[in-house]
Amino acid sequence: MLAASAVFLGLSVAVPATASADGWGCAGSQIDSYPVTAGTLKMGTVYLYWDNNTGRNCAVNVAYGSFYGRQKEMSISMYPCAYGADGDCDQVSPTATDDGSFKYYAGPVSVPARGLCISLLAQIVDSYYGVGQAGPWHGVHCK
Repeated sequence: MLAASAVFLGLSVAVPATASADGWGCAGSQIDSYPVTAGTLKMGTVYLYWDNNTGRNCAVNVAYGSFYGRQKEMSISMYPCAYGADGDCDQVSPTATDDGSFKYYAGPVSVPARGLCISLLAQIVDSYYGVGQAGPWHGVHCK
């Protein structure tokens, strides 16, 4: 999914499609993004969407830079949760997960979350750099 090429100082560089709901298969509006990192190395970005019409959150884990377009293990998981008496964000259901060997992105994953929070975790695994991760975050974006 290459949207354009940028030419800078005589070098042609492919850039990924913009992070739009149509571009990654999520409905609604982008409400946040999170870097997927291994230490200080950025390996990707998680884009999080909210669709007020359906009451669903949707997310996709997009590889970044030299990781974009190269086969690697990637995953993204999300589930709705509600705060229990113990103060923890307890899983409601269902869990949406996409994991496998991808060149560009994992997802989209979507869960119903109106009136709830979500828990989110994304990973990119590279044989040289190791595991890049975003999350796990519990009890984010409560709608």
